Amino acid sequence: MFKNTAKEREKLNVNLTTKLHFTCQWHSNNASSTASVLASIDDIHTASVDLLKGAHLEMSKSHFQDFPPELILLLPPLLTTASDINALALTCHRFHEILQPELEGLITPELGLELLLWAAESRSVIVAKLLSPPHSVDPAQSFWGRNALHIAVNAGNVEIVGLLLNAGANAASEDSHFGLPIHLAAHNNDLETMKLLLNHGAPIDAKLGSDETALHIACWMAHLEMVELLLDRGVDIELTGHYGSALGFAVARRNPAMVKLLLDKGADATVIVPLSIYRHDLPPT
Repeated sequence: MFKNTAKEREKLNVNLTTKLHFTCQWHSNNASSTASVLASIDDIHTASVDLLKGAHLEMSKSHFQDFPPELILLLPPLLTTASDINALALTCHRFHEILQPELEGLITPELGLELLLWAAESRSVIVAKLLSPPHSVDPAQSFWGRNALHIAVNAGNVEIVGLLLNAGANAASEDSHFGLPIHLAAHNNDLETMKLLLNHGAPIDAKLGSDETALHIACWMAHLEMVELLLDRGVDIELTGHYGSALGFAVARRNPAMVKLLLDKGADATVIVPLSIYRHDLPPT
């Protein structure tokens, strides 16, 4: 294995450049034997692995851009993992274009789910590709109690939330830590995501555990516009949680604007509001 020193990098650079030029020249005049080319490919593979392991070649990308596509496709079988192929694909734009189908061909259903969860926060192009044929990853699948929809909603990525819902993600799915997606949207004051979820059948009165609804959370977090949206969509204003009805949450939070909004929307002003709660599982702060 080459050491990561200036002298060894220079030596590796010369060797790899020579092999690349040799192979490109063969491709042009077809003067070498198949065995020679395969030997060249093997040497290039060795140098490529050293590059992937941190040799950090200081080569012009033109060396790789001139490499014949037929020979580029001989490299993936010599690499041992998808990560190695991915690293090789990232060498330059041309390698990426040629090797991308190789990488996608390695995606199993299990790997597809892992990639979807990884991409759900901010990588809409990858999410769209994984949800489409030939991969068609099921967005309703969960891993350790979480699915892609919860991740996208928590990240506030409306575009990915829409992609997942349109592909069949369950707007009523429950997360083992954060409840339903609407609870996350209410907590984050994400109005556009909340509208998407409700349009796709999210149960507006669903409770977090056995207590808080999205309305309770929005009242506790002082999200006036979110409360207005939920009320306009028909949420039950009198459902009770830790602090009684939604009005109880607004009173406990000492929020006059929220109290006025709820009263204007028809909240019952005669309900009993518990002002002291001796429980550890209080609403989120």
